[in-house]
Amino acid sequence: MGSDVRKGIFAVVSIAIVTLPIYAIWYAWREMEDAAYESCIASVMSDIHRRIDAGSVNMSRFELPTGEKWKKLSDADARVLLSETTPGDCGRTQDITRDRWGRNVHVALRNSSEFYKVGVWSDGGDGITGTDDDLVAPWGRRFLDGDFREIK
Repeated sequence: MGSDVRKGIFAVVSIAIVTLPIYAIWYAWREMEDAAYESCIASVMSDIHRRIDAGSVNMSRFELPTGEKWKKLSDADARVLLSETTPGDCGRTQDITRDRWGRNVHVALRNSSEFYKVGVWSDGGDGITGTDDDLVAPWGRRFLDGDFREIK
């Protein structure tokens, strides 16, 4: 085996030894960030529920449809509702009206037969509602065609 081949193999192995741990650390950090943000979204939803139950949210301003239909709030209404929220698990998230990618967080409300229901979500990294990377509370669902559907 020639000297140049050994140098090439050494270079490739050296790069792999340095690069793979860096990638693993970056990937683990990204997964932790997603989990933390999902926890934040869930605490936002929980706080909105708490405030609705306490009567501190004027639900008539949202003009919810009758029946079991969800209403996705306009960005302006969602921003107002979210800005009034004090979630307990958002860590270093400064602005809960925006997701980790700087886009609007969405809120949908439903006037169920006995109580109001709330859904909160971020479109994820791709910026498209209803795709695999969405961060949604309630967990395990996606907002598609005006309804929260279970992920199968």
